[in-house]
Amino acid sequence: MTNIYNNAGNIRAGEEYAGETGEFYYDANGKPYVIFDSPEMGLRALHVDLRSKINEFNGDITQMFIKYAPPSDNNPTNNYIDFIKNDLNKDKLTLNDLPALVRSVIKFENTTETANFYLKPQLLETAQSLSAVDMPQSTRLSQAYDLASVSKPVESSLNELSNQELVSVAQEKIDEFSVPDAPVEPTLDDLSNEQLVGVAQEKINKFSLPSENEREPVISAVTPKPTKSELATVKEVRPNGPLKRTPDQIYMEAAAKTIDPFTHNIRFYGEAQVKDEDPSIGESFAASIGYTYAPIIEHMKNKSNYGDVVDKDYNPLGDMKGYEEFGNDLVLAQNALHMQDLKRGIDENLARRRTLSNTGFFTHLFVGLADPINLVALPFGGPAVGVLRSGLRVGSGVAALQVGQEAIRAPFDPLNTATESAINIGTAFVAGNLLGGAIAVPATRRARAYKATEEAAGNQQLSLAPSIDSRKLAPTPERPFSQVTDQDVQSVVSDGPRTILRLRQMADEAESKLNAERPNLSESEIVDLENIIKNNRDAANKADNDYNLLKAEQEKRLELGERDYTSTDLSLPKNLFTDSWAFKFVTTPMKRVLQNTNAPALAKEVILGIAGDSGILLNLHKRGLTLGPSVYQKAAMRDGEWVSVYDDLRGLYGEEYGTGKQTILDYNTGDVAAKIGAKITEDTTNVSGVTNKIAAKIKAQPAQKTFVEWMTEVNVKRMKGEAPASKAEATAMSRIDEYYAQWEKRLKGSGVIGSTEYYKGHLPRLEADLLSTQNTIAKIKEKPLYKLKVRELNLLGLKANKLKDQIDDANFHIENTSKALSMPANEDVFNPRYWNQTYILDNRDKLKAILSSWYQTNPYIYKAKINSVTGKQSGWERVELDSSITATNKRANDTIDQIVDIKDPTDVNAQYFGHGRSKHFKHRGIDIPNKLVVEFIETNPVNVMKTYTAKVAPQYEFMNKFNKSIDDLLDDVELSMLADGKMSGREINATLRDIRHLNDRVHGTVIRDPDALNYKSAIILKDLAMLNYLGSAGFSTLPDFAKIMMEHEMGTVWKSLFGVMSDNRVRMSSAEGRIAGEIIDILKGDAHMRFTENMKNNPLNDGYMSKIRTGFFMLNGVAPMTTIFKKMDAIARGHTLIDYSIKLVNKKASPMEVAYLARYNIGLAEATAISKAPWERTEAGLILPNSRAWENAIELPETTAVITIGEGKKVGDRYVPAFFNEKNNTITIDKAFILDDFKNKPWTSPKLDGVKALSENQFKNPEEWYNFVLTHEIMHTKFRPKKNEPTSAYENRINQLALSELSKRKQISMDTVENFRTAMNSGIMNTVLMGTPADKPIAVDGVFYVPMHVARKFGMSEDKKFKGYARIENGLLGMPFQFMSYSFAAANKITASLAQGQIKNRAVAITASMGLGYMGMELKYKDWQMEQMSWPDVIARSFDASGVAALHSDLFYTAMSISQALDGPNISGGLINPKFKQEKNGLDAALAVGGAGPSYAVDVGRGVKELLDGNYGQGANELVRRLPTAQLWFLKDEINGMGRAFAGGRY
Repeated sequence: MTNIYNNAGNIRAGEEYAGETGEFYYDANGKPYVIFDSPEMGLRALHVDLRSKINEFNGDITQMFIKYAPPSDNNPTNNYIDFIKNDLNKDKLTLNDLPALVRSVIKFENTTETANFYLKPQLLETAQSLSAVDMPQSTRLSQAYDLASVSKPVESSLNELSNQELVSVAQEKIDEFSVPDAPVEPTLDDLSNEQLVGVAQEKINKFSLPSENEREPVISAVTPKPTKSELATVKEVRPNGPLKRTPDQIYMEAAAKTIDPFTHNIRFYGEAQVKDEDPSIGESFAASIGYTYAPIIEHMKNKSNYGDVVDKDYNPLGDMKGYEEFGNDLVLAQNALHMQDLKRGIDENLARRRTLSNTGFFTHLFVGLADPINLVALPFGGPAVGVLRSGLRVGSGVAALQVGQEAIRAPFDPLNTATESAINIGTAFVAGNLLGGAIAVPATRRARAYKATEEAAGNQQLSLAPSIDSRKLAPTPERPFSQVTDQDVQSVVSDGPRTILRLRQMADEAESKLNAERPNLSESEIVDLENIIKNNRDAANKADNDYNLLKAEQEKRLELGERDYTSTDLSLPKNLFTDSWAFKFVTTPMKRVLQNTNAPALAKEVILGIAGDSGILLNLHKRGLTLGPSVYQKAAMRDGEWVSVYDDLRGLYGEEYGTGKQTILDYNTGDVAAKIGAKITEDTTNVSGVTNKIAAKIKAQPAQKTFVEWMTEVNVKRMKGEAPASKAEATAMSRIDEYYAQWEKRLKGSGVIGSTEYYKGHLPRLEADLLSTQNTIAKIKEKPLYKLKVRELNLLGLKANKLKDQIDDANFHIENTSKALSMPANEDVFNPRYWNQTYILDNRDKLKAILSSWYQTNPYIYKAKINSVTGKQSGWERVELDSSITATNKRANDTIDQIVDIKDPTDVNAQYFGHGRSKHFKHRGIDIPNKLVVEFIETNPVNVMKTYTAKVAPQYEFMNKFNKSIDDLLDDVELSMLADGKMSGREINATLRDIRHLNDRVHGTVIRDPDALNYKSAIILKDLAMLNYLGSAGFSTLPDFAKIMMEHEMGTVWKSLFGVMSDNRVRMSSAEGRIAGEIIDILKGDAHMRFTENMKNNPLNDGYMSKIRTGFFMLNGVAPMTTIFKKMDAIARGHTLIDYSIKLVNKKASPMEVAYLARYNIGLAEATAISKAPWERTEAGLILPNSRAWENAIELPETTAVITIGEGKKVGDRYVPAFFNEKNNTITIDKAFILDDFKNKPWTSPKLDGVKALSENQFKNPEEWYNFVLTHEIMHTKFRPKKNEPTSAYENRINQLALSELSKRKQISMDTVENFRTAMNSGIMNTVLMGTPADKPIAVDGVFYVPMHVARKFGMSEDKKFKGYARIENGLLGMPFQFMSYSFAAANKITASLAQGQIKNRAVAITASMGLGYMGMELKYKDWQMEQMSWPDVIARSFDASGVAALHSDLFYTAMSISQALDGPNISGGLINPKFKQEKNGLDAALAVGGAGPSYAVDVGRGVKELLDGNYGQGANELVRRLPTAQLWFLKDEINGMGRAFAGGRY
C-alpha cells in the first residue's frame, strides 16, 4: 500500500507554504517532509519554489538544483541535474519553461505510479493558477480557489472519487474539526499527585512493552518519528541512474487484527473487511467499557468461581476446537465449566471488537469521554483523561496512566497483542496532548529562528527551537530570546512547572525502585530503569532551563508593554464547550467575529474595543496582555460621575432642611414622607384631640420641598442666572457646573467639540493617513485585479476622498474655531436641552408666543459662507430675516413642528456640542436661551445629567479610543479583511454588520423608529407580562451569592461578610461600586433589565411606567436583592483586584490570576500603579480601595510591610496614631485621627524631645499630612537605627527621608483611577448578571438583516449603513427573547467561565448555586408543589435555578414543553417532568417560542372569550390572575384564591 502525502516535490519542512497541514513524513535519515492538504496545494508549492529559483539563479539549472537538492543532504545532485537537462534539453530556463520543469521534477522525485497521479493536466493547470497569488500558510484549498479567483471543479460524488481523492476530502473535514483544551484546573477526587504517579509507575514496572525493533510499523493521522524497522520499509531507489526520491512511500506488512485506539477500529492489514451496520451510541459505549474493563472483571469472577475447583481428569488441550489461537489462555482452564466461561469471554470480547471496529471516530470520541475513569473533571472543561485528576495534562502523563490501564487490562485479555498495547499507549500520548491542550509548542521548529538567537545567547541553550517573528526586536545578550513568539513563550511558561514536576517525580520513583530492588532485578531491567532516570532528569533540566529563560523574557515584555496581537490572540482559547454547538448555536455578533478563524486581528480588536465587557477569557489574557477598556465599559463607568453629583445634592438637601439624605437603598423615603406631611396639613377638619394638635403643629411649620422639587428649583435658578438662596443652593449650582465643565474639557480634547488645539494635532495624522492610502492604491494597481481586489481599490479611493475632505475641514476649523465659543449662543451656563414634547403639544400656543417674540427681536440666522473660486466654506455670514409678526409666527410654528417631529430628543445629533460639531452650523438650531423656554424642557438636573451621560459618554469614549468616526473605522476594518484575503465578500459584509450593530447598541441608537406602532405594542405587552409573571422573581436572585463565591477567594468572601457586620469602613467600601457606575439600578430605574429587554432609545421618555416598574421590582425583591449582592461583590472585588495586582507586581500571581486581571484590562503597568495607590487594609486583612483618595494622591513608596488602617497605641500618656512593628513587619495607622489632627498642626510641636519641628506651612491639606505620616512609617521599614544613634536623631533622619521621598513620588494619574473603576464596574456587572450588548443576539432588538442575494427577490433595498443587507425593524420580532437577558449573560459569564477555568471554588460554588436555587424554589412554591416533585425533578430544577447553565436548561425545559404541546414524547425519556403540566395544544407550542408578551395576551384573550361565552366565573378567574402585580409573592395566594372563588371553587 502506497501513501500519498500530496507533496509531489518532496518539499522539506520549514518553508511554510500555503496548504501545509502541520504534519510530516520522514526519510531514512529521519528528516521531515511536509504533508499538504491536497495535491493541488502541494503542486502549487512546487510551482512557487521552482519559480523563485528560476528568478534567483537566472534559470541556471545547475545552480538551481544544487540548492534544491544539495549534496550535503545525501542527494545524488549530479544525477538530478543531468536528468533535468536531458529531459528539458536545456541548460538554462525562463519562466515560460516552468510547467515543463515542474513535470520533470515530479518524474524524478516519484515512482511511476505516483508521478502519473500528479501529472494529471487538470491538477497541474490548477496548481499553476493558484501559485500566481501570495497566500498565508493557513490557507486551505477551498480558500485558495477564492483568493486566486480560480473556479472550483465540479464536485464529484464520493462514489466517483479515487482513494487518494477520498483521503483529501476526509483530511479537509478533519482539519475543520478542532479538539478543545482540557480544563485549566482539574479537580482531585481520591488520590494525590504523588499517589496517582505512584500507581502509574507501579503499573509501568509490571508491564513490559515490546522493544522498538519488535514493534510493527503503523501509520497514524499524526505520524510520529518512525522507528528503524519502519524506516526499513521505506523504498529508497537511488541507483547510479536517475533518482526516484521516495520517502513519500511506506509499505505495510500484513498484521494481525489490531485495535486503533483513536477509533477502536480493528485494522486487518491484508484482506478487506466488510463493515457491519453502524452500532448505536449505547452499543458503542457498552463495547468501549467492556473492552477496557470486562477482561479484568472476567478474571476476577473466574478466580472466585474456579480458584479452588480443579478437575484432575480434565485436559484443556482437547477442549479448544475453534479456539486454538487462544491456547495460551485456555490452557489454564481448571475444569469444563471454567473452559466454557473462558470461551464465552472470548466470544463476547470478539463481539465487542466488531462493534468498536464499526464505530465512527466522533462516536468513539464521545463514548470514550464517558468512560468512568474520565468523568473526574467538571463537564465543562473538555475531556478529562484519567491523569487529569492530578492536574498533569501533558501527553506523557496521559500515556503513563494508559500504561497503567494497559498493564491491568492486557494480561487478562486473550485477544490482546503487544502491538495493540503499544498503539493504545502511543496514541494515548497523542490524544493526551490534543485533548489536554499541551501541544502548544510545535514539534518542528524553524532552524533559522534558533540560529537567530544562538549568537546572542552565548553559552545559554534553549531546548526548543523557537519560531521566528520578524516583527520583534533583534536578539541581544540581555534578551537572547526576543525572537521567540509570544505563543511559544506562553506555552512553556504555562506548562513548564507541571512538566518539570512530572519528569522529576518519574525519575525519583524509578530511582527509588532501583535502589530498593536492585538485587532482584535482571541486568536489562536495571539498564531500563537507569535510562528512565537519566532521560527524565535530562528532560527535566532542559524544561527547567526553558522555563526560567522564557519566564524572564515574558516578564520583560510585560514590563515594557510589548504587545503582539494576532487574530489567534484575540480569539477564545480552544475548549470543548466554547468550541461546541452548545455555545455557538445562540449566536451573537461578538461570538461570530471572535470565533471566525478568517477574521483579521483588526476586526476582533475593533469589536472588542467597542463592546467588550471582560466577560469571557481570550488568548491574549492568558499572556497577561490587555486591549484596554472598551467604549461600553468606559461609558458605563461614567455613570458614577452623575451619581456622585446626585449623592452630593442629596447631602446638600439634607443640610438645607436638617433631615439627612432620607434614602434607603436609593428609594426616596424623604419625598414620600414630605408628601404625607403636606397631605396632613391640607385637611385637619375631621381630626380631634391629640391628633388635631399634632396636625396643627405640622401645619404651623414652614412647608418643606421634596428633594426633587428642591434640586429642580436650584437648577432653574442656575439657568436663569438667579442668586442662590442659601449656601447649600450655591454649592449645588457649583457641583452641576463642575460636572458640565468636566465634560466640556473632555469633548474638546477628543474632537467631539472642535477646538484649534485638537485640529492642529489631528491634521498631521490625516495627512499621513492620506499618503499611506495613496501609496496602497498605487501598489494594488501594479498587480492583476480580481473581484475582491477591485472592491478594495474602490474603497481605498473613497477613503482617500474622505480624507481630503477631512483635511479641508481641519484647516477650516484651525482658521475659524478660535473665533467661536463652545457655549451655545445666548447662554450663561451650559445645560443640555431636552424638549418635553408631550408638554409642548398640550401648550403649543404658549411656546409659539415665546418663540415668535424671540424671532422678532433676533431676526437673523448664520449660514455658511462659500468661496466662489474654491467652492469651499470660508466662514459664516449673518442673514437677516423678516421680523414681521406674520413671518415670526410662521417661523415659530415651523420650529415647533420640527421639535415634536424629533424621533429621539436625547440623540446626540439633536444636541448642541459647540462650534466644530459641524462646520456648516455655527449655532444650534434654535438659539433661544434655556431661561426663556425652561417650562418646556427637562429641568430635573439628575435626569438631565443621567441622560446626557447615557448619550454623550459613548460618543466621547469612542472618539477617545479610535479618534475617528464609526464609518471611517469600518472602512479600515473592511480594508484589513480585503488585504488579508481570507474572507469572502459575504463574510466581510457580515463582520461589518456585526460591528456596526454592536456600536449602535452601545450608543443607544439601534431603534430607528421607536414611535412605530409595532414597538409601542411590544413595549406594552412586555410591561404587562413583566408585571404579571415576575411577581416572585426576587427569589431567583439568590444564586447570585454563589456567583460571588465563584469570583473571589473564599477567605475574601468571608472577610467581606464579617466585615459588613462589624466594621463600618467595610460597609462604606461598597460605595466603590457606586462611584464606578454600578449599584445604581434603583436610581436609574433599570433593575427590570436583569430579566427583560429595553426597546427605547430615549432614557427620559418613560413617564409613569418607570415609576411603576421601580415600585414593582422593589416589591418583588429583585431591585433590593440586586443592590445588596452588588454591594457584597463590590467589597470583595476591591480587595481581589488590588490583591492580585500586588501579586502580579511581586511575580507571585498564578496563571489564572494573571489572566483574571488581564481580562479586566489590568496588565503589569496598570497593576504597578494600583499597587502604589493609597488603599487601606483592615485588621482582618481585607483591602479597602478608597479610590476617591487616589484622585489627588501620590504613589506610595514600595514596602514589604503590610499596612493596616486601625487604632494606634498608647506610649505612656501619649497616643501614637502610626507605628511600625518590626517583628510582624506591619504598619498600623489611624487614618481618621491623623486627618482630623491636621487642624492642630502637630508637625510644628513634636512630642519627642530633640525632634525638630517642621515648617508651619509644610502641609497644605489633611491628605498631604497623612501621606507624610504614612511615608514616615514606610521609611522606618527601609532604614533602621544606626549603631548608637539617638532616637531623636533617627526620627529627624526619617523625617528628612520621608520629605525627600514625597518630593520624588509621582501623582496617581486619573487613568489609574479610571482603569480600576472600570474593572470594578465590569466585574460587578459580570457577577450580578444583566445582559450586555456583547451577550445578546441581534434579534433581541427586533431587528433582522436580510442578505441582499435573498432580499432582492422580495424587492427589498440595501440599507444605507449595512452593506450587503436589507434591514427589517419590528418590535414584535423581539418578543421571544423578553425574559432571556439573564440567560444570555449567564451563558458567557457562568457556563463559559466554568469551561475556561476562570471560576474560583468551583465545587463549592456550584453546590452553593444549586442549594440557593433550591432555596428560591422553596420560597416561590407551595409545600404541596415541592412535595409533588420527584427527586430527579428537584435536582434538575435546582440546577436550572442555579444559573450554572441557565440558557441551556431553560431551552431544554422549553423544548420539553413544546414537544408535549405537540403531542410528542417527554424528551428527557421520562427522567424529569416539564415545569408546568402541558396538554396537547398547538397554540401553546407556538407561544412557548413567541415569548411572554404573546403568552400574556393569549391568557387575557382566553379570559375574555370565557366571558363572551357566558362562563363569567371562569372568565373572571382568568382575568383576575392576569392583573398587573396580581402574582406578587405576597399577593398571589389571595388573588388566586379569589379567582378560584369566581370560578366556583373554594376561596
